[in-house]
Amino acid sequence: MGSYARKGSVAKELGEVYELFPRLAERKSQSGGTMSGGEQ
Repeated sequence: MGSYARKGSVAKELGEVYELFPRLAERKSQSGGTMSGGEQ
């Protein structure tokens, strides 16, 4: 197993992901198992 040190904050990285995939921001409280196959 390996690991690496994070350079930025988790909140900043999540913000960047949500910019790329705005649908994730809308569904962040939804369980992954309840999403459609394409959304998973």
